[in-house]
Amino acid sequence: GGKTAPAGDPADYGPGEYPFELVPFDEMEYRRPDMDALKALFADTTAFAESASSGDSKELRSRLELCWDAYDEFYTMDTLAMLRSDIYQSDEALLEEYEFCQDAEVRIDEWIDRLLVACAASEASVPASLLAGYDQGDPEPYTDRQLALMDRENQLLVEYWRAMMLDDIQLNGKTVSYLETISAPAITDEEYLAARLAYARACNEAAAPIYIELIKVRRDMAADFGYDSYETMQ
Repeated sequence: GGKTAPAGDPADYGPGEYPFELVPFDEMEYRRPDMDALKALFADTTAFAESASSGDSKELRSRLELCWDAYDEFYTMDTLAMLRSDIYQSDEALLEEYEFCQDAEVRIDEWIDRLLVACAASEASVPASLLAGYDQGDPEPYTDRQLALMDRENQLLVEYWRAMMLDDIQLNGKTVSYLETISAPAITDEEYLAARLAYARACNEAAAPIYIELIKVRRDMAADFGYDSYETMQ
């Protein structure tokens, strides 16, 4: 992702001291995550954890570290796609990559959660630092209904993202480009404010129904996970 780690154990350094080599944002390479490979990696490691004995502890730890690396790499690509699609809003290919990653998030989170539950319950020993708070008493992570709600939440977030990236606005009875209008060298303060208001109205018309459904989905999610509100769940 954005940092290249040097040799050495991070435990040897204090907070903020680990000497990463920073990579400039424009030089970061986006690679679409290979979901088939990730699914196989998490499934194989989960199966290994479930059948492992105490003598397999070192091997399980090594496999789990590979899974965490893959998990971090996925979310690095997800974030990179999101940032670049926001910067270059006219690039449909970048937006498609962000949508791909958003759709994949639920699967990735499900796979890593099932893996951590299996590792926590395994006869092989896994350091608590690699288990992210899971223990052997934790239930299976998600029901089919919860996965469906999480899928719908991500779909709505993508739809909302698209709605907020519109450019066509209605101004003085005409359809014009918002970005071209506010970028005009001779634009007056009144014209700028009128364009901003037209943009806000256009966004509201497109995004409000999505936002309302998103609130309903998130309330259902919170209730299904046993929380009083989505805010508390988050």
